[in-house]
Amino acid sequence: MKKITLSIALLIGTLTSNAQDTICTMVRLHEVINFNHNPTQIISRYDNNEDVFIEVGVNKVLCLHLYDEKYGLRKVTNYYEDGTTYEQILDSKQHVYYSTSLDIVKVKVTRPTLITQVRHTNRISTYLGPY
Repeated sequence: MKKITLSIALLIGTLTSNAQDTICTMVRLHEVINFNHNPTQIISRYDNNEDVFIEVGVNKVLCLHLYDEKYGLRKVTNYYEDGTTYEQILDSKQHVYYSTSLDIVKVKVTRPTLITQVRHTNRISTYLGPY
């Protein structure tokens, strides 16, 4: 009986510690919201019209919700533990992205320049092909 109780206690401890390894951030047009993944409750909320820097930390997962409420693009730059970076242009109307690498230490979310948006739009139309 003691072994079953100990096993259940260890299982509950493991499950709760894994839940704390997810960082959830919603970037809206003029606002940033940080919240707990489960249960969903807002930790902080602030107005922002500039670049957003999110400290992730090693061995953590980022749930990034881009929610501009209209068609738009965001440039997301991942900074890795070894000093490398990776930039990508993502849709930001209402999309959720998860970090797939556990060695991301910081993420920067910005609005892309007009030239980058035009290149991204051309890439999409080329990918979809002629109508």
